[in-house]
Amino acid sequence: MERKKTLLWGTLAIAFSLFCSASLYQTVQRHTPIKMKIAGFPTLGLSSAPVQVVLIEDFQCKNCRAFSRKILPKLQRQYVKEGKVRFTLVPVSFLSGSQWIANALLEVYHQNPKQFFPYLKEILQYESDLTVAELIRLARRLNGIDMGQLERCINNQCHNEELQQNLAWAQGVMGHQFRTPALYVNGTVGSTFSFEAIQYQIDLYLRKQ
Repeated sequence: MERKKTLLWGTLAIAFSLFCSASLYQTVQRHTPIKMKIAGFPTLGLSSAPVQVVLIEDFQCKNCRAFSRKILPKLQRQYVKEGKVRFTLVPVSFLSGSQWIANALLEVYHQNPKQFFPYLKEILQYESDLTVAELIRLARRLNGIDMGQLERCINNQCHNEELQQNLAWAQGVMGHQFRTPALYVNGTVGSTFSFEAIQYQIDLYLRKQ
């Protein structure tokens, strides 16, 4: 009986130790800055900005769309335009129906990078899936876009390989914790649920400057 108790307590102690180690590892992972190579992704703001905010987003993800509708404009007004934050969006596509939108946005980005975020803003006004014709119609409001090339690209999904590379990049950053939306502030995991939470994290970095 005593031997069984000893074995039981020993097993529990090992299990508790492993649990604590795993929790500590996750905490360290969450708060240890990740070095991110963001060249080639759509970006807003000055390269000299002291704070770098990176968002990984699938355009059919409801929480992603909510972030870009409600939080991104505030981030732009308060920090990006003031030169305090450089914002980068990494488009991925793994949800059903997102390939059409992602290909349209990336084609616009490659043709005229400055029109990416205005185009995204137009697209986010609609809740339902957009047809190719609707994506083209919205793009006609932009400057410097070859509509014929855009339509061919959407139909042929010409940026699928790039989207797969983006997805592999995002999965490499997050590992088994992959999700969208995912936010990083100077390489540290941030909240995507409220502007106030992001504001608090950004202001901490700014105070260190």
